[in-house]
Amino acid sequence: MPMSIRDAILATANPKPSAAEVDGWGTVYFRTLTVGQILSQQSDLKTSGEENHAALARALCRVLVNEDNSYVFNPDVKEDVQHVLSLPWQLVKAAMEQANKHNGIGVEPPKV
Repeated sequence: MPMSIRDAILATANPKPSAAEVDGWGTVYFRTLTVGQILSQQSDLKTSGEENHAALARALCRVLVNEDNSYVFNPDVKEDVQHVLSLPWQLVKAAMEQANKHNGIGVEPPKV
């Protein structure tokens, strides 16, 4: 029996993470963000004060995963977010640029 459209769409959930090289960190893995995770990031950006300062750290926590797709740093654990906030900016920036490229965030559409 052929797969239904719904089953075919749902089969794309939880793709394997993508490996990338980050100078200073070596091989890291980036998860493909879900709709829910994108909405959480957008919500983070609307917060103010200290919570807004942690938005970038939580964004990295959401995408930086182990090879088995488990979090390296959990975005919902304050201590993990604090660890990310203590990392060198140039490494976090390089990782986020690669993660964003992997997820199609901030990438210009092809010109027609």
